Amino acid sequence: MIATQNPGEQMGTFPLPESQLDRFLMRISLGYPPREAERALLMGEDRRALLARFQAVMAPTSCWRCSARPRR
Repeated sequence: MIATQNPGEQMGTFPLPESQLDRFLMRISLGYPPREAERALLMGEDRRALLARFQAVMAPTSCWRCSARPRR
């Protein structure tokens, strides 16, 4: 999951309140791709067709069990 700090009703980026910072395990900066890579992303094939080719690697119930395990 990737989260941003962009509120829906405002323009720009704002720091998260302290009460929301604990929702994330780590913080990384993805930076920007090179210009040609960005152009390829924007002009490339229809992403819906690409997503249709993905296969699940884990059932949702397995994912829930994994996230609940550390709390025990």
